[in-house]
Amino acid sequence: MIAPRRAALLTEALAVVNDRVPEGWRARLEPAERDWDASLVIEGPDEEGVRFAVDAGATIPPERTLDVWLRGQLSAAARPVIVARYINERLRERLRGADIGFVDLTGNVWLASDRPALFLRDVGASSDPWRGPGRPQQSLKGRPAALVVRALLDFRGPLTLPELARRSGASTGAVYRVVEYLEREQLVDRTPRGPVAQVEWRVILERWAQANPVLEVNRYRSMLAPRGIESLIPLLRDPAAHGLCAVTGTLGIQDIVSIAPARTAMLYARDLDAAAEALGLRDAEQGANVLLIDPTSDVVFDRMRPGLDIPIVAESQAAADLLTSPGRGPEEAVALLDWMERNESAWRS
Repeated sequence: MIAPRRAALLTEALAVVNDRVPEGWRARLEPAERDWDASLVIEGPDEEGVRFAVDAGATIPPERTLDVWLRGQLSAAARPVIVARYINERLRERLRGADIGFVDLTGNVWLASDRPALFLRDVGASSDPWRGPGRPQQSLKGRPAALVVRALLDFRGPLTLPELARRSGASTGAVYRVVEYLEREQLVDRTPRGPVAQVEWRVILERWAQANPVLEVNRYRSMLAPRGIESLIPLLRDPAAHGLCAVTGTLGIQDIVSIAPARTAMLYARDLDAAAEALGLRDAEQGANVLLIDPTSDVVFDRMRPGLDIPIVAESQAAADLLTSPGRGPEEAVALLDWMERNESAWRS
Protein backbone atom coordinates (compact mmCIF):
# COMPACT_ATOMS: atom_id res chain seq x y z
CA MET A 1 0.00 0.00 0.00
CA ILE A 2 1.33 3.44 -0.96
CA ALA A 3 1.89 5.86 1.91
CA PRO A 4 -0.70 8.69 1.99
CA ARG A 5 1.89 11.35 1.25
CA ARG A 6 3.09 9.50 -1.87
CA ALA A 7 -0.48 8.81 -2.97
CA ALA A 8 -1.28 12.52 -2.76
CA LEU A 9 1.90 13.33 -4.69
CA LEU A 10 0.93 10.89 -7.44
CA THR A 11 -2.57 12.36 -7.70
CA GLU A 12 -1.24 15.89 -8.07
CA ALA A 13 1.40 14.79 -10.58
CA LEU A 14 -1.27 13.04 -12.65
CA ALA A 15 -3.19 16.32 -12.87
CA VAL A 16 0.00 18.07 -14.03
CA VAL A 17 0.44 15.50 -16.83
CA ASN A 18 -3.22 15.59 -17.93
CA ASP A 19 -3.00 19.37 -18.25
CA ARG A 20 -0.19 18.92 -20.78
CA VAL A 21 -1.08 15.90 -22.92
CA PRO A 22 -2.27 16.58 -26.49
CA GLU A 23 -5.98 16.87 -27.22
CA GLY A 24 -7.56 13.42 -27.34
CA TRP A 25 -4.93 11.91 -25.04
CA ARG A 26 -5.34 11.11 -21.34
CA ALA A 27 -3.17 9.89 -18.49
CA ARG A 28 -4.11 7.54 -15.68
CA LEU A 29 -2.45 5.67 -12.83
CA GLU A 30 -2.42 1.90 -12.48
CA PRO A 31 -0.99 -0.41 -9.81
CA ALA A 32 2.77 -0.56 -9.61
CA GLU A 33 5.01 -3.01 -11.39
CA ARG A 34 7.49 -4.70 -9.03
CA ASP A 35 8.73 -2.26 -6.38
CA TRP A 36 7.63 0.96 -8.10
CA ASP A 37 4.95 3.23 -6.65
CA ALA A 38 2.65 3.21 -9.67
CA SER A 39 2.42 2.85 -13.43
CA LEU A 40 1.63 6.00 -15.38
CA VAL A 41 -0.25 5.13 -18.55
CA ILE A 42 -0.75 7.75 -21.27
CA GLU A 43 -3.13 6.78 -24.09
CA GLY A 44 -3.81 8.38 -27.43
CA PRO A 45 -7.08 8.50 -29.41
CA ASP A 46 -6.45 4.99 -30.80
CA GLU A 47 -6.10 3.70 -27.20
CA GLU A 48 -2.49 2.69 -27.78
CA GLY A 49 -0.80 3.49 -24.49
CA VAL A 50 2.64 4.33 -23.16
CA ARG A 51 3.48 2.91 -19.74
CA PHE A 52 5.96 4.55 -17.37
CA ALA A 53 7.21 3.16 -14.05
CA VAL A 54 6.88 5.86 -11.41
CA ASP A 55 8.99 6.50 -8.32
CA ALA A 56 7.19 9.12 -6.22
CA GLY A 57 9.18 11.15 -3.75
CA ALA A 58 12.42 9.38 -4.63
CA THR A 59 15.38 9.98 -2.33
CA ILE A 60 18.04 11.21 -4.73
CA PRO A 61 21.61 10.42 -3.62
CA PRO A 62 24.47 12.97 -3.75
CA GLU A 63 26.62 13.55 -6.82
CA ARG A 64 29.19 10.92 -5.88
CA THR A 65 26.70 8.04 -6.16
CA LEU A 66 24.17 9.59 -8.53
CA ASP A 67 25.41 7.77 -11.63
CA VAL A 68 25.04 4.40 -9.90
CA TRP A 69 21.52 5.34 -8.81
CA LEU A 70 20.58 6.44 -12.34
CA ARG A 71 21.80 3.14 -13.77
CA GLY A 72 19.75 1.33 -11.17
CA GLN A 73 16.63 3.23 -12.19
CA LEU A 74 17.17 2.33 -15.83
CA SER A 75 17.79 -1.33 -15.12
CA ALA A 76 14.62 -1.60 -13.03
CA ALA A 77 12.15 -0.25 -15.56
CA ALA A 78 11.83 0.26 -19.31
CA ARG A 79 10.57 3.84 -18.90
CA PRO A 80 11.36 5.17 -15.41
CA VAL A 81 9.84 8.46 -14.24
CA ILE A 82 10.67 10.42 -11.09
CA VAL A 83 7.85 12.39 -9.44
CA ALA A 84 8.54 15.00 -6.77
CA ARG A 85 7.18 18.26 -5.46
CA TYR A 86 10.15 20.08 -7.00
CA ILE A 87 13.17 18.93 -9.02
CA ASN A 88 16.01 21.43 -9.37
CA GLU A 89 17.51 22.33 -12.74
CA ARG A 90 20.79 20.49 -12.15
CA LEU A 91 19.01 17.22 -11.43
CA ARG A 92 16.59 17.70 -14.35
CA GLU A 93 19.59 17.91 -16.68
CA ARG A 94 21.04 14.71 -15.25
CA LEU A 95 17.73 12.87 -15.56
CA ARG A 96 17.28 13.93 -19.19
CA GLY A 97 20.84 12.84 -19.94
CA ALA A 98 20.06 9.41 -18.49
CA ASP A 99 16.76 9.19 -20.43
CA ILE A 100 14.75 9.19 -17.20
CA GLY A 101 11.47 11.11 -17.22
CA PHE A 102 10.34 13.47 -14.49
CA VAL A 103 7.29 15.38 -13.32
CA ASP A 104 7.20 17.90 -10.51
CA LEU A 105 4.23 19.76 -9.10
CA THR A 106 5.44 23.17 -10.35
CA GLY A 107 5.13 21.97 -13.97
CA ASN A 108 8.64 20.82 -14.82
CA VAL A 109 7.83 17.87 -17.09
CA TRP A 110 9.88 15.67 -19.41
CA LEU A 111 8.32 12.43 -20.73
CA ALA A 112 9.42 10.72 -23.92
CA SER A 113 8.55 7.54 -25.82
CA ASP A 114 9.37 6.20 -29.27
CA ARG A 115 6.51 3.70 -29.57
CA PRO A 116 3.97 5.15 -29.61
CA ALA A 117 5.58 8.50 -30.29
CA LEU A 118 5.10 10.85 -27.35
CA PHE A 119 7.07 13.81 -26.13
CA LEU A 120 5.90 16.04 -23.30
CA ARG A 121 8.10 18.86 -22.09
CA ASP A 122 7.25 21.90 -20.02
CA VAL A 123 9.05 24.27 -17.70
CA GLY A 124 7.77 25.09 -14.24
CA ALA A 125 9.36 26.92 -11.33
CA SER A 126 13.09 27.71 -11.37
CA SER A 127 13.32 27.58 -7.55
CA ASP A 128 11.64 25.57 -4.83
CA PRO A 129 8.34 27.31 -3.90
CA TRP A 130 8.05 25.16 -0.77
CA ARG A 131 11.03 26.73 0.93
CA GLY A 132 9.98 27.65 4.44
CA PRO A 133 10.06 31.19 5.83
CA GLY A 134 13.41 32.38 7.09
CA ARG A 135 15.44 30.08 4.89
CA PRO A 136 18.31 31.64 2.97
CA GLN A 137 18.13 32.20 -0.73
CA GLN A 138 19.53 29.39 -2.79
CA SER A 139 23.17 30.33 -2.43
CA LEU A 140 26.17 29.95 -0.16
CA LYS A 141 26.67 33.67 0.38
CA GLY A 142 27.45 35.20 3.74
CA ARG A 143 29.22 34.41 7.00
CA PRO A 144 26.88 31.65 8.33
CA ALA A 145 27.27 29.67 5.12
CA ALA A 146 31.04 30.23 5.18
CA LEU A 147 31.31 28.81 8.71
CA VAL A 148 29.30 25.69 7.84
CA VAL A 149 30.94 25.13 4.44
CA ARG A 150 34.47 25.43 5.84
CA ALA A 151 33.64 22.87 8.54
CA LEU A 152 32.12 20.46 5.99
CA LEU A 153 35.23 20.86 3.86
CA ASP A 154 37.79 20.52 6.64
CA PHE A 155 36.27 17.65 8.66
CA ARG A 156 35.46 14.22 7.36
CA GLY A 157 32.13 12.73 8.37
CA PRO A 158 29.91 11.40 9.49
CA LEU A 159 29.01 14.63 11.33
CA THR A 160 25.83 15.12 13.30
CA LEU A 161 24.30 18.57 12.98
CA PRO A 162 25.01 19.49 16.62
CA GLU A 163 28.63 18.42 16.09
CA LEU A 164 28.78 20.46 12.89
CA ALA A 165 27.45 23.49 14.80
CA ARG A 166 30.13 23.02 17.47
CA ARG A 167 32.97 22.58 14.99
CA SER A 168 31.88 25.44 12.71
CA GLY A 169 30.87 27.98 15.33
CA ALA A 170 27.65 28.63 13.41
CA SER A 171 24.24 28.71 15.05
CA THR A 172 22.16 25.54 15.04
CA GLY A 173 19.61 27.23 12.77
CA ALA A 174 22.29 28.23 10.26
CA VAL A 175 23.65 24.69 10.19
CA TYR A 176 20.21 23.22 9.49
CA ARG A 177 19.47 25.76 6.75
CA VAL A 178 22.81 25.29 4.96
CA VAL A 179 22.66 21.49 5.19
CA GLU A 180 19.06 21.48 3.91
CA TYR A 181 20.16 23.62 0.96
CA LEU A 182 23.05 21.27 0.19
CA GLU A 183 20.70 18.28 0.47
CA ARG A 184 18.34 19.83 -2.06
CA GLU A 185 21.29 20.31 -4.39
CA GLN A 186 22.36 16.65 -3.88
CA LEU A 187 25.73 17.75 -2.54
CA VAL A 188 25.53 16.02 0.84
CA ASP A 189 24.05 12.71 1.90
CA ARG A 190 22.20 12.65 5.21
CA THR A 191 19.79 10.04 6.50
CA PRO A 192 16.62 11.40 8.15
CA ARG A 193 17.58 12.74 11.61
CA GLY A 194 21.02 11.28 11.04
CA PRO A 195 24.52 12.66 10.46
CA VAL A 196 25.97 14.11 7.29
CA ALA A 197 27.68 11.03 5.90
CA GLN A 198 29.01 12.04 2.47
CA VAL A 199 30.04 15.46 1.19
CA GLU A 200 30.73 16.45 -2.40
CA TRP A 201 33.40 18.76 -1.08
CA ARG A 202 34.94 19.84 -4.39
CA VAL A 203 31.63 20.93 -5.90
CA ILE A 204 30.63 22.66 -2.66
CA LEU A 205 33.95 24.49 -2.53
CA GLU A 206 33.59 25.66 -6.14
CA ARG A 207 30.01 26.85 -5.55
CA TRP A 208 31.01 28.64 -2.36
CA ALA A 209 33.90 30.43 -4.09
CA GLN A 210 31.66 31.62 -6.93
CA ALA A 211 29.13 32.97 -4.41
CA ASN A 212 31.83 34.85 -2.48
CA PRO A 213 34.59 36.02 -4.87
CA VAL A 214 37.44 37.17 -2.66
CA LEU A 215 38.21 40.45 -4.42
CA GLU A 216 34.57 41.45 -4.88
CA VAL A 217 33.13 40.86 -1.44
CA ASN A 218 36.10 42.06 0.65
CA ARG A 219 37.75 45.44 1.18
CA TYR A 220 41.39 45.36 0.16
CA ARG A 221 44.36 47.68 -0.36
CA SER A 222 46.86 47.43 -3.21
CA MET A 223 50.27 47.87 -1.65
CA LEU A 224 53.96 47.68 -2.40
CA ALA A 225 56.65 45.70 -0.62
CA PRO A 226 59.64 47.84 -1.76
CA ARG A 227 62.14 44.97 -1.55
CA GLY A 228 59.85 42.40 -3.19
CA ILE A 229 57.46 39.87 -1.73
CA GLU A 230 60.36 37.60 -0.71
CA SER A 231 61.23 40.24 1.90
CA LEU A 232 57.89 39.53 3.61
CA ILE A 233 58.82 35.97 4.60
CA PRO A 234 61.16 36.88 7.52
CA LEU A 235 58.62 39.39 8.78
CA LEU A 236 55.82 36.81 8.59
CA ARG A 237 57.91 34.48 10.76
CA ASP A 238 57.59 36.93 13.63
CA PRO A 239 55.17 35.37 16.16
CA ALA A 240 53.21 38.63 16.20
CA ALA A 241 52.35 38.13 12.51
CA HIS A 242 50.55 34.88 13.29
CA GLY A 243 47.85 36.78 15.14
CA LEU A 244 47.70 39.61 12.65
CA CYS A 245 47.53 38.17 9.14
CA ALA A 246 47.42 35.01 7.02
CA VAL A 247 48.83 34.26 3.59
CA THR A 248 46.50 33.00 0.87
CA GLY A 249 46.64 32.63 -2.90
CA THR A 250 49.71 31.60 -4.89
CA LEU A 251 52.25 32.39 -2.18
CA GLY A 252 50.40 30.14 0.25
CA ILE A 253 50.54 26.99 -1.87
CA GLN A 254 54.09 27.11 -3.27
CA ASP A 255 55.07 24.08 -1.19
CA ILE A 256 52.08 22.06 -2.49
CA VAL A 257 51.70 22.97 -6.16
CA SER A 258 53.71 25.55 -8.03
CA ILE A 259 52.84 26.55 -11.57
CA ALA A 260 54.94 29.73 -11.50
CA PRO A 261 56.54 31.95 -8.83
CA ALA A 262 54.13 34.24 -7.00
CA ARG A 263 54.16 37.75 -8.40
CA THR A 264 51.62 39.13 -5.94
CA ALA A 265 51.23 38.27 -2.28
CA MET A 266 47.63 37.98 -1.05
CA LEU A 267 47.30 38.39 2.70
CA TYR A 268 44.27 38.52 4.95
CA ALA A 269 44.71 41.01 7.78
CA ARG A 270 42.73 41.48 10.97
CA ASP A 271 43.79 45.14 10.95
CA LEU A 272 44.91 46.57 7.60
CA ASP A 273 46.83 49.51 9.05
CA ALA A 274 48.63 47.43 11.67
CA ALA A 275 49.55 44.76 9.12
CA ALA A 276 50.84 47.33 6.63
CA GLU A 277 53.04 48.89 9.30
CA ALA A 278 54.36 45.56 10.58
CA LEU A 279 55.26 44.39 7.07
CA GLY A 280 56.67 47.70 5.87
CA LEU A 281 54.11 48.10 3.08
CA ARG A 282 53.25 51.27 1.18
CA ASP A 283 50.05 52.16 -0.63
CA ALA A 284 50.58 51.88 -4.37
CA GLU A 285 48.32 52.83 -7.27
CA GLN A 286 50.76 51.24 -9.72
CA GLY A 287 53.29 48.45 -9.38
CA ALA A 288 51.56 46.89 -6.38
CA ASN A 289 52.87 43.47 -5.39
CA VAL A 290 50.76 42.90 -2.26
CA LEU A 291 46.99 42.71 -1.81
CA LEU A 292 46.13 43.27 1.83
CA ILE A 293 42.60 41.96 2.32
CA ASP A 294 40.09 42.80 5.03
CA PRO A 295 37.97 39.62 5.26
CA THR A 296 34.21 39.80 5.55
CA SER A 297 34.41 36.91 8.04
CA ASP A 298 37.10 35.73 10.43
CA VAL A 299 36.43 32.20 9.15
CA VAL A 300 39.43 32.71 6.85
CA PHE A 301 41.66 32.37 9.94
CA ASP A 302 40.05 29.09 11.04
CA ARG A 303 42.20 25.97 11.02
CA MET A 304 45.21 27.54 9.36
CA ARG A 305 47.82 25.10 8.10
CA PRO A 306 49.67 23.67 11.11
CA GLY A 307 53.39 23.25 11.61
CA LEU A 308 54.49 26.11 9.34
CA ASP A 309 56.69 29.01 10.38
CA ILE A 310 54.53 31.57 8.56
CA PRO A 311 50.72 31.89 8.90
CA ILE A 312 48.97 30.34 5.87
CA VAL A 313 45.25 29.74 5.45
CA ALA A 314 43.85 26.22 5.19
CA GLU A 315 44.01 24.50 1.83
CA SER A 316 40.23 24.75 1.49
CA GLN A 317 40.34 28.53 1.96
CA ALA A 318 43.29 28.97 -0.41
CA ALA A 319 41.54 26.96 -3.14
CA ALA A 320 38.37 29.05 -2.85
CA ASP A 321 40.37 32.28 -3.01
CA LEU A 322 42.37 31.18 -6.05
CA LEU A 323 39.25 30.15 -7.98
CA THR A 324 38.12 33.77 -8.26
CA SER A 325 41.53 35.46 -8.27
CA PRO A 326 42.92 37.21 -11.36
CA GLY A 327 45.65 35.91 -13.64
CA ARG A 328 46.76 32.32 -13.08
CA GLY A 329 44.64 31.97 -9.94
CA PRO A 330 41.93 29.68 -11.38
CA GLU A 331 44.54 27.45 -13.05
CA GLU A 332 46.42 27.15 -9.77
CA ALA A 333 43.14 26.43 -7.98
CA VAL A 334 42.48 23.44 -10.25
CA ALA A 335 45.99 22.09 -9.58
CA LEU A 336 45.46 22.53 -5.85
CA LEU A 337 42.04 20.86 -5.94
CA ASP A 338 43.50 17.93 -7.87
CA TRP A 339 46.18 17.59 -5.18
CA MET A 340 43.50 17.79 -2.47
CA GLU A 341 41.58 14.94 -4.12
CA ARG A 342 44.70 12.77 -4.21
CA ASN A 343 45.72 13.65 -0.64
CA GLU A 344 42.45 14.05 1.21
CA SER A 345 43.83 12.68 4.47
CA ALA A 346 46.54 15.36 4.47
CA TRP A 347 44.12 18.28 4.86
CA ARG A 348 40.79 16.83 6.10
CA SER A 349 40.80 15.71 9.70
